Amino acid sequence: MGNFKVDHRFPISAEAYWDTLFFDEPFNKKFYLEELGFDRYEISDEVTEADGSRSRTIKSQPKSDMPAAVKKIIGDELVYLERGRFDAKTKRYRFDIEVPKFKDKVRIKGDFWVEPDGADACRRLCEMSVQVKMFGVGGLVEGFIERQTSESYDKAAEYTLRTLAQR
Repeated sequence: MGNFKVDHRFPISAEAYWDTLFFDEPFNKKFYLEELGFDRYEISDEVTEADGSRSRTIKSQPKSDMPAAVKKIIGDELVYLERGRFDAKTKRYRFDIEVPKFKDKVRIKGDFWVEPDGADACRRLCEMSVQVKMFGVGGLVEGFIERQTSESYDKAAEYTLRTLAQR
């Protein structure tokens, strides 16, 4: 099982981060479809609870340059189904990502939070675990998913900084 963490700093308060970036659908849609070139990015089942907690499901399909060995196993298309919940009290977003094509073989989990980092700045942190149960190639697929996810978070940081600079 692969575990990894991402950490990025943004010039926006931790409180403002959630509503003006993380849960802003146009911001995210533009990032996934235009910046990353995903074939699909759809939010559904979005619910806001009385205490401000929020849950949602995101279906996405990235374009990726998979290594030949991974492509042979996975195929040309890889769809992710993320089910996440933001807890208004702890200010954490926990999620599980399912790969429907490999429902019982791939498990991705994460914990996402934002910490204040000086005046009107924050750090966006995410810890994730990736587990792939495929005899002989699990580690290869885990490594691919980890690299792809880390690169996406780095690109998201660049996009977020550009967007904030333009506001």
